[in-house]
Parts: sequence; C-alpha cells; structure tokens
Amino acid sequence: MAEALVALERAWQERAMAAGLRLGVPASFVAETASTNDDAKRAAASGAPHGALFVAESQSAGRGRQGRAWQGEPGASLLFSVVVRCAVAPHAAGAIPVAAGLALAEAIDAIAPRPCAFVKWPNDVLIGGKKVAGILADATVRAGVIESVVVGVGVNVGAFAFDASFADRATSLAREGIEVDRLKLLEAFLVRFEAMVERVALHGLRDYASRIAAKHELFGCEVRRAEGDVARAAGIDEEGRLVVDRGGVVERWSSGEVHLVAAGGLS
Repeated sequence: MAEALVALERAWQERAMAAGLRLGVPASFVAETASTNDDAKRAAASGAPHGALFVAESQSAGRGRQGRAWQGEPGASLLFSVVVRCAVAPHAAGAIPVAAGLALAEAIDAIAPRPCAFVKWPNDVLIGGKKVAGILADATVRAGVIESVVVGVGVNVGAFAFDASFADRATSLAREGIEVDRLKLLEAFLVRFEAMVERVALHGLRDYASRIAAKHELFGCEVRRAEGDVARAAGIDEEGRLVVDRGGVVERWSSGEVHLVAAGGLS
C-alpha cells in the first residue's frame, strides 16, 4: 500500500504540474484517515497555503451534511479536501460549495460517455436521481474575517454495494457504467473549480447562473425541507441560497436539506 500511495502521489504531482494547477499543490496522500476535512482544517490552521490537497484511500469518520457518516472503501472512492485561502466576501461563503458541486458535475460529464450528472442543492451530485457524490465545506472565521474554507469531496467511484439504509438513494460511477481513473476525475474537478473559485469567493455565483440552471436537479420541482415547508424551487441566487416560491411568496433558503416531493411521497 505504501508503494502504491507513493506512486499515486507522484502521478498526481506530474498531472498537476502539466496542467499548471494551483489547487492541488502541495498534495498529501494517505491510506486511511479519520476525515480529510479535519486533516485540511488542521493544516490550514498551521498555515497550509491556498490549494493544499489532502487525499485518502479510506476514512473512518468522514462527514456529510447533518452529521451523517461518509465512509469509503479503499480504492472504491475518491475522497479529498482542498484548502481555499483567498479573499472571501462574507456574503459569498455559501456560494463556494455550490460552485464545487457544479464543477464536479461538469467534471463527471466530461469523463462520462454522455452528460448525466446533476447538482442537488446544497451539496449533492446525482446521477439518475441517486447520489454519487457529496460536498462539505468548513469555513474558519476569525474576528469576522473568513481565513480559509476547506472543501471536502467524496465520490462513489467503484462501489457496487451500499448500506441498506440508503442503498435505494445511492449509486456509483461504476454502477452507472462510467469507468474512470480517479486522478483524471480529480484533475477534471480541480481545473474547473480553480477557474471559478476566486471569482465566486468575491462575487458569488452571478457569473455562473446559466451553468447552474443547466445542471440543477430541482429547478421547477416541488420540494420539502426538513422543517416541513413545501415550495417550488425556482433557482439559486448569487449567495448560494435556494430560491423558492411558497404560495406566491418568494423565499431564499440558506441552509437545510431538501427533498423532491414526488408523486406518492418524497425522494
């Protein structure tokens, strides 16, 4: 495993250099960790630069939204976190994970035989209505200033079996017939995310509205959030909030989990 990791890290360094990437350098590859986001946050607190990348073959305490566990079998997932350390306007912090979701969906489309990936607000990527990837962003704020944002990504690449509690809502690239080299997918994501992250950090998503509209799973659909509110999803604003129409009243939901209200129930 140690030799394989060294080879993987070396291969990534060559890719990153050839692509001229800032995100993804320097990079750390480990066989197992508790959470790549926790690793990246500790490194950021110690001065890790913009773009520092932390990749793990598996993690024992990875987190999704609402405190859910995100675990990955060795070799079957792409699990990584990247440090974003650039000027971040307070109103734009919520836009960063949405931009990451867009970049990931577009990266999957670039590798897949046909466009198939969509974003589900606020931080899931779906294929065929099932979750193939999740994103979790952790911001570090001091004296009212955002010092860094750690963006963590978990992609189900080769897994075919999932825990019974969410097996009907999860999928993987392999299950969808998409064969992919994990480093190629990592590069495809970081190239796209790097191209937008600094502008998003300052100005939000205003320059990416058409791309988000083309890739969002929920637009025009009736959705319900955990608090019980039901509304029709109309878009995502420049701050990364879900814009909904609830009985003729336009609202902006800044946090929470939403589900599609399908005929006969929720999905």
